[in-house]
Amino acid sequence: MTISPPAKVNLGGCKSADVRILTSGFDRLILAVNVNWKDQSLFEYFKGLKEKAKEENKEIPGTITNQENMEWYFNMNLSGSRGWE
Repeated sequence: MTISPPAKVNLGGCKSADVRILTSGFDRLILAVNVNWKDQSLFEYFKGLKEKAKEENKEIPGTITNQENMEWYFNMNLSGSRGWE
């Protein structure tokens, strides 16, 4: 076993002391983060879209606008639960 990164890993000019490769070759990373949402309106919006998707039995388009007024479009599925809609 070696501690050097695989040949195809681009360190972007970083010195080996700056970057530590933990592993390579995996295709999934599951990360859990606890966040306290002070404003629940986004989740209410999602809940309304999901209910509409269930009523119409199809995906429903939705839009989120960020603070810079950029719009992000998405489709709400009629299935899924616990954040996996």
